Amino acid sequence: MDHQLAYFARPDGVTLAYGTTGKGPPLVLVMGWTTHLEWFFRHPATLLFEPLTHHVHLITFDKHGSGLSDRDRTEFTLDSEVYDIEALVDHLGLDQFFLMGMSEGGLAAAAYAAKHPKRVEKLVLYSTTANGPALGPDQFKESFVNLIRSAWGMGSKSITDMVAPDASKQEQAEFARAQREAASADIAADLMDMLYHTDTRPLLPQIQAQTLVIHRRSSRAFPPRNGRELAAGIPNSRAVIINGVAHYPPTPGDPNTIDVVNEILDFLVPGAEAVAVRQKDTFRTVMFTDIEASTQLVSRLGDAAARDIVRRHESVCRRAVAEHGGVEIKTMGDGFMVSFSSASAALDAAIDIQRGLTDEFADAQEGIKLRIGIHAGEPLAEDDDLHGTAVIMASRIMTTAGGDEIMVSSLVRELVAGRDYRFIGRGQHSLKGFGQPVPLFELDWRHIGAISTATAAALVLDERIGNTPQSGEWHQLTSEQVGKYVAATADRDTNDGVVPPMLLVSLLTHLVSSVPDTELPADGLLMGINYGFESLRFGEPVPVGSRARAFSAIKAVERRDTAVHVTWEVSVEVEGRDDTALTAEWLIRAQYTT
Repeated sequence: MDHQLAYFARPDGVTLAYGTTGKGPPLVLVMGWTTHLEWFFRHPATLLFEPLTHHVHLITFDKHGSGLSDRDRTEFTLDSEVYDIEALVDHLGLDQFFLMGMSEGGLAAAAYAAKHPKRVEKLVLYSTTANGPALGPDQFKESFVNLIRSAWGMGSKSITDMVAPDASKQEQAEFARAQREAASADIAADLMDMLYHTDTRPLLPQIQAQTLVIHRRSSRAFPPRNGRELAAGIPNSRAVIINGVAHYPPTPGDPNTIDVVNEILDFLVPGAEAVAVRQKDTFRTVMFTDIEASTQLVSRLGDAAARDIVRRHESVCRRAVAEHGGVEIKTMGDGFMVSFSSASAALDAAIDIQRGLTDEFADAQEGIKLRIGIHAGEPLAEDDDLHGTAVIMASRIMTTAGGDEIMVSSLVRELVAGRDYRFIGRGQHSLKGFGQPVPLFELDWRHIGAISTATAAALVLDERIGNTPQSGEWHQLTSEQVGKYVAATADRDTNDGVVPPMLLVSLLTHLVSSVPDTELPADGLLMGINYGFESLRFGEPVPVGSRARAFSAIKAVERRDTAVHVTWEVSVEVEGRDDTALTAEWLIRAQYTT
């Protein structure tokens, strides 16, 4: 996106960088958490703003401590964030302007609008919150800040997993790298800690500008309740919930980006002709569904009763597709063809469809069994339809599935490698129209009510946070505890041989409390997240409701220069199971200052 970069000095001498592009009334954009103008103007995330620049003069900046602005920052308060905005608009001589805040930047934008009501003509708050302290339990927030400060690489990856779960691995890696380039670990940690301690709810009634609040329906970073709370607190506001899981940035293949653009454009410049978003990526994941034995269902029940069942099935399918940002291409009587911007979105929708149908017909005498097939590729788009090899392959894969099954290609399985899905190999299949047999996999969506052994280990130890873990105590893994823990840590529950970062943070909390005080320096200790696996063996997932116990032992503590190297062994046993569910020996490097 064509742009100009410039610098100016705040009244206190701090230099800030800002960028401008487009023509029209000024729109000042306050970006989130860590920012970097060079990355912003070259990244596909500009898909969200490029169409707006045909109608507005976009102005954005790197906050103090981040990007191209002065990096030396010691004050982390809401007032210091607002000061950046005040200094910028005063420097540019803007008497009145549009203001937009994204993610963490939304809190500063809202605070500025409340403090300077006559200068903000219209306010847009996208994917943000007013209540930082409510974003998670105190213990989780503290651990997350420690993770960012002591292991910036893993911290940026964890953030990326939350804000852009549907992005490709390449996009996620680029976004995580951009965060690390934008700010140091300490600055990033201090900014996150500031977010967790900032509450702008008392300021919301003071906002006089017309306000548009936009939120993603399935955002993991800031759930939709944050958007609803914002809209409820601002007098002259309207809330719009857009499908999708992306918090920020929107990914190139996100089909809902155009909805975000049109909502903002129509709000800021009513009557302006919407500019189509330029999709840079035609890669799609295609899903076909089909009701098993639908003809027999009609013969057995009659047209009216069968149609009622099919209609209920359609409601479940459409709700799941919309929830995960899918696009319904067409209905084929007893099934759907749907397109998704990512493989994970397609899999999540398929899982929700099967679970939804199970719940919908749980007490019914007659139900349906749905078979689902999923493949990914670059289909040809023509007249609101999709064509080509990827579409045909997805359709053929669907025919191999049994009732209640989800079958996927090896490509789909590879696209979500490392994420929280479990696949069962179903061998080679000869598909009509394809010369060579292809390997297919069943997605094990039925694995409901079970958790990974890594999560089980963290849960058992979690009962004693702040104390020295006691080995060998049996603990009941209740569904309520599992739900709260996994939700609080924002982790995918996976059993693929990798301990999720937030669960590792919990385990390391116990490690630090377990090492004898005499073995550690008196002050300056930071909980290190640099670790290596000496051995790791995962067993089968653990059913919720099971009783489990963990054995935790410090095997060796060794000082090396400015670090403590700890060898820590953890094992988990599940009652009634002969094998040890998890055995791991970690070498932990805890950094400290002297």
